[in-house]
Amino acid sequence: MLCKGDKVTAFFDDLAHEVEAIQETGDDFLQQVEMIEDGAIHIVSTVTGDREFPEDEREYIQGVIARYKVSPIGNVYNKRLRNAVEADHVSMLIEGIHSAFHALASRRIECRFGRLTDCPRDILTRRDDHDGTDLVEELRKHFGHAVEDSR
Repeated sequence: MLCKGDKVTAFFDDLAHEVEAIQETGDDFLQQVEMIEDGAIHIVSTVTGDREFPEDEREYIQGVIARYKVSPIGNVYNKRLRNAVEADHVSMLIEGIHSAFHALASRRIECRFGRLTDCPRDILTRRDDHDGTDLVEELRKHFGHAVEDSR
């Protein structure tokens, strides 16, 4: 299994721990959170872009991303999200996507490469194996911290 730890959802737990571990505050802190979120967004967007991914889940997850992404619109940060992330060291985006993938896994949806789980890395790796693609490696080059696995 590609997710560290005993739980498949360790993918999101690992990302949440990365956010919690950032010690700085201010713009540098937010830039680090943005990097973590960007990696998660690219992986999740690649997974949800699959032709067999349920449309309702795709739309919900894209809504979570639009609503909770920390990065600024122009040069203006959403103060509510910024304050929450700085105060609690919690990314509402990662928590929201994590919940969405739990819901996805509970639906026990089978597709051409197996069951959709609550671990985007697992889904993407099995999809690569089935389709003969190498999306995991492409994402690893750009977002290694979010794509790394325990193999």
